Amino acid sequence: MEKLKKILTPKNLLALGLLVLAVILRFIPHIPNFAPVTALALFAGVYFGGASAYLLPLAVMFISDIFLGFHSTML
Repeated sequence: MEKLKKILTPKNLLALGLLVLAVILRFIPHIPNFAPVTALALFAGVYFGGASAYLLPLAVMFISDIFLGFHSTML
C-alpha cells in the first residue's frame, strides 16, 4: 500500500492524464498550427523537467502510433 502511494503522486497522475488526453487528441483532426503533442512537449519541459520532459511526448507519439498504424515514412 505504501508503494502505491509513492507511485500515485499528484505529479504522476497529472502526467498520466496528460498522456491519455494527448493520445486521444491525436485521433481528432486538429486546427492548423495547433498540435497537442507540441503543447504537451512544451508543458512537460517546464513542469516536469529531467527525463520525463523527453519521455512523455515520445510515449504519446509511440502509443498513438500503435493505434494509428506505423507507416513506411517514419524515421
